[in-house]
Amino acid sequence: MAVTAVNARTARIPAGPYWMQTFMVTTSAADQTGEYFVTGFENIVAVIGDALMSDTASAKTTNYVKNARGTAGTAGDYPGDLGIEAEVGDDFEVTVLGN
Repeated sequence: MAVTAVNARTARIPAGPYWMQTFMVTTSAADQTGEYFVTGFENIVAVIGDALMSDTASAKTTNYVKNARGTAGTAGDYPGDLGIEAEVGDDFEVTVLGN
């Protein structure tokens, strides 16, 4: 598994009993199903949305698994981590709802 560095993050915004925060990351692992980043939340409730900021190829799909280390993992095994699958070298922003 490869932890992806968070390039930048916004301040946490209160959203009822939860918090929203946007993370800017760049994917880098050769094994994309094993990539993840640490949000600092105790639990991720939802992925609110994402935006691709660079285009290294055409036709993109980004997959997420909440509270997991990689998209091949099981949701809930690693609270606060967001498993991600995207093409190598993509820069994107993802907004997460958590507590």
